[in-house]
Amino acid sequence: MVSQISLGSASQQNGRTVITGTSSGGIDTAGLADALAKAKRQPAVILENKIEANTNKISALGELKTVITTLHDAANFLRNPPGVGNASENIFKYRTSSVTSDSTVSGDVYLGVTAIPGTQTGTFVAKVTQVATQNIQTTDTFALVDADTSVVGGAGALNAGTLLLGANSTPITLTAGDTLNQVVAKINASSSLSGVQATATKISTGNYRITFKTIDTGVAVNYDVQTLNPGMFNVTFAINQPAVDAILDLDGTAITRSTNSFSDVIEGITFDLKQETPLATNLSVDIGADNELIQQGVMNFVDAYNAFRIFAAKQTELDSSGKPKDTAILATDQTLRRAISRLSAEMSGIVDGLTSGDPSRLSDLGITTTDLPAVSRILVVDTDRLSAAITADVDQVRKVFEFDFASDNPDLQVFSRTNSLATNSVILNLDQTGGIYEATYGVPPVTVDLDVEVLTGGGLTIRGQSGTALDGLVMVYGGSLAAPVTINTSLSQGIADRVFNSLDGMLRENTGDIAVSISNIDSANTRYETEVTRIDDMIAKFREALLEKFSLLEKSISTANTLLATLTAQANAQLASSGN
Repeated sequence: MVSQISLGSASQQNGRTVITGTSSGGIDTAGLADALAKAKRQPAVILENKIEANTNKISALGELKTVITTLHDAANFLRNPPGVGNASENIFKYRTSSVTSDSTVSGDVYLGVTAIPGTQTGTFVAKVTQVATQNIQTTDTFALVDADTSVVGGAGALNAGTLLLGANSTPITLTAGDTLNQVVAKINASSSLSGVQATATKISTGNYRITFKTIDTGVAVNYDVQTLNPGMFNVTFAINQPAVDAILDLDGTAITRSTNSFSDVIEGITFDLKQETPLATNLSVDIGADNELIQQGVMNFVDAYNAFRIFAAKQTELDSSGKPKDTAILATDQTLRRAISRLSAEMSGIVDGLTSGDPSRLSDLGITTTDLPAVSRILVVDTDRLSAAITADVDQVRKVFEFDFASDNPDLQVFSRTNSLATNSVILNLDQTGGIYEATYGVPPVTVDLDVEVLTGGGLTIRGQSGTALDGLVMVYGGSLAAPVTINTSLSQGIADRVFNSLDGMLRENTGDIAVSISNIDSANTRYETEVTRIDDMIAKFREALLEKFSLLEKSISTANTLLATLTAQANAQLASSGN
């Protein structure tokens, strides 16, 4: 007779008795509940895999942003950024300066020259006629035990009273008993007012001199300490050197300044006079483009583009079956594909509007493409050819890379532009009185209206209308509009400027391609995470329901086992009473 029903071993879970193990071929109801819950959670697992893939994609997009930001920055230095006061951001505006002499002595022994970015280039003939000096007045030697011995009053070198110093006669009070060190300290404490510094010099044991020296150079600081201070000195003066102005002869013009640093002669150039040049010696000052820096800027641009090509190759790499590798996270990403397409087109493009025969593409400068085993269209540079092109005519090289704008009216400047610009010559007709603002371009000529905004204080902001060849071009005119103005302009848009503009849209905060892609992925992950939470809540309830059912089953089995035990006991009792 069956004495007990067994489905497994009982245990407590969440306050319920459930069957958690098997014996004698019983059923593991707890394992069954977990298995059913796990099967039911598969949609959440799929979503979690998507979240992980999206997180990896966000990381890869971050790497893409870093790579193209580097290219964006490299292009910026070559593109001629719009606006004013931005020469330091344009590598073609950087300058080198050199001084040579027509003698065996190096020119920089006599003259030092520096030039800031944007300075006009050119060569000047120079001569240092006179170097500016300080006013120096030194006493004769006087006897003194040491510098901490009284020098004022008694038989000292100075008398008590008010000492007047400098061209402005700054008063210094000397008291009887002041030591030499105290006198010097008092004078130097007022140097910012008097413009004079004092120095105590030990000539030999027990012998000293005092030197009065002006801080500045030039005749304007001259004064005579003895004449200004009758009766203050008990010692004569061994040296009385008046200050003189500096004189620089530049292209035959004598220029005088009180200092040896001439920074206001030619805008952006500083001449530092070091030593007078001999009469028979002439100096040549050359201000030119920094060709070495320009070449390095071009190489940085090439390196940044190649880094992008390498990144793109890894992100689109296929395995032997022709499918994207696991590491090719952005293989199907449209943001990367657009970047590849745009940059490939710009880097291989021809710059319109340049003089026929001048360089107009990268290959004209020795920059060509090649295909490597893992990376296609990588750039290689013939550095000798590039260097030769820069040396021969840096202006031609400049136009291959930057936005070039020329106007017969200096009051017109370009404020901004985009890659939508589609002309190289524009005639502006500005008639404020008649309310006419037009632009004419192309062959045959096309005349279109301009959008203008009158600026406070005078002048105009001029915008090319959308859908025209001037789309995206913004100019500022700051001249007079009392009478109609006609302005002829020419412009060309180099490769670096177009690359910068292409990447600028991709990198723009919040609205750029990368920012939008990351935002969309973040939004998708938020939805997925919400759905995973919902599924897990549902699974938890589902498992609780299973455990409830299995708990009831356990109770039923327990009741049945109790009944079976009772029946077995009764049967055994009957057998015993019958003698069997």
